[in-house]
Amino acid sequence: METGRAPTPFYRNWRYIIPVAMVVVLLLVSLLVAVPSAPKTSYQIALDRAIDYFHNNYSSTTGLIPETPGSSTYWLYSDNYLSTLAVSRYDPSNSSTAGFGSALHAALVGYVVTLPPALTQNQYEALNSTSAYFRCSANYMLGWSTGNQTFQGHGPVLLMTTANDLSPACASQNYADLLFLQALYYHRIGNLSAASNLYQSGVKDFDGFGFADVAYSNSSSTSYHLYQTYKVALFVYTTYCLGLQSSSQDIGKATSILMSMQSDSTGGFATSYQPNLTSLNAPQVTPGQGVNTETTALAALALELVIHPLGAC
Repeated sequence: METGRAPTPFYRNWRYIIPVAMVVVLLLVSLLVAVPSAPKTSYQIALDRAIDYFHNNYSSTTGLIPETPGSSTYWLYSDNYLSTLAVSRYDPSNSSTAGFGSALHAALVGYVVTLPPALTQNQYEALNSTSAYFRCSANYMLGWSTGNQTFQGHGPVLLMTTANDLSPACASQNYADLLFLQALYYHRIGNLSAASNLYQSGVKDFDGFGFADVAYSNSSSTSYHLYQTYKVALFVYTTYCLGLQSSSQDIGKATSILMSMQSDSTGGFATSYQPNLTSLNAPQVTPGQGVNTETTALAALALELVIHPLGAC
């Protein structure tokens, strides 16, 4: 007796393949839509707000970012040099931010090329080059400020810069910022021993609240008994750049202090602070002065490395 042919399974029948495939695709799409994106970390939120600070304070008149919100004073070094670096490292895939970074860079270069070589010597170049200088610094008002022209009702627009072109003594003194920047410089050129020694010298100034270095202890200094936020930012940055975050006993506290210095209203970071000594184990810091661009840029650079430890440094 001849047996009949077995029926073709439905999954091998062309009449069913296309509808089934469509159902599978729809299920996959719905699954992708239903899965929420991971929430932003507190570090990413703080970084986003810092980048917004640069956007919100940008001047189309000068092509630069002022010293403080609403100010008519603009610094090439260090404010706009650091701001350009922070924005350029933020998110290269974001076309809007990348374009903003390019505009800042073009404006900065346009000004800097007019400077004599001595006025381009700056300590912060240790963040992205091997041309850094660690002499004592001086501030210069540049000749092409706009004099009596008013800007947004704030008086004359002043163009300033800082250069490390004075005595070499500062490099060997106990300034935490210079110690960390020199550590970055030697790390960049491959002298890891010198980088480690300079880094450890800077770490010794951390007293649990901030960096009590020579500037903090000098009664004639404007920083006398005021902790400087930018030094905390440089410590965080250098620790991550040198890959020492897992072995540092102070990085967690320092990062918490840095985060607490961000302004809720502007997204900028306060320049200095005093500790609240009511809790020695977990000090609550309060801003002692307003925010400024230099501090905000260094905080942004530090947060970029906290978020992406393998990023450029």
